[in-house]
Amino acid sequence: MAAEELVDYKVKLTDKWGLDHGAWSVLTHMYPKADIPVFQMSLNRQGDEKYHYNLGKKLSALREKGILIIGSGDIVHNLRIMNYEL
Repeated sequence: MAAEELVDYKVKLTDKWGLDHGAWSVLTHMYPKADIPVFQMSLNRQGDEKYHYNLGKKLSALREKGILIIGSGDIVHNLRIMNYEL
């Protein structure tokens, strides 16, 4: 199970929500039969780039098992609060 792989990252599981609209709106066209396992993960804005890189390395094992991982949530929905220059 994915959560077992991520115990060191303090990942919380929930089934209270369905897929985020950012993931669902893409997946509905890519996989209209919904015939692929999907693991959606909301990224943690409190984690730095090293945290997320290492988390991605850990998740890559799921890809080898045919599981699609979608990153969404806090990071992409709150871009207005990010400190960046154009």
